Amino acid sequence: MFDMFNKRKNLTVHDVGQLMQRFLSDHLRYPQEWNDFVDTKQRRPESERSRRRCSELDPSVNRPVKIDEVALSELRTLAASTRKETYLGSPRHSRTL
Repeated sequence: MFDMFNKRKNLTVHDVGQLMQRFLSDHLRYPQEWNDFVDTKQRRPESERSRRRCSELDPSVNRPVKIDEVALSELRTLAASTRKETYLGSPRHSRTL
């Protein structure tokens, strides 16, 4: 269990982008994966920036009814830009979120 928690705290930007995409497409690996992510501070600064923004958007997009379409659109944009950063390579090419 400790090893699993440690892995959750050390997600790469690629991991974060993939997790956001799984959330958006309703294909999480386990039911609490999104909540674990938004509640667990990340060690990598670029991953932590995305996590913090997801945490702020969470109450608007992670509910059974009346999802905030503006927040959902922002989450989709964040997921796309995070995945794009993954393919740019080195951190010096990543833009700050």
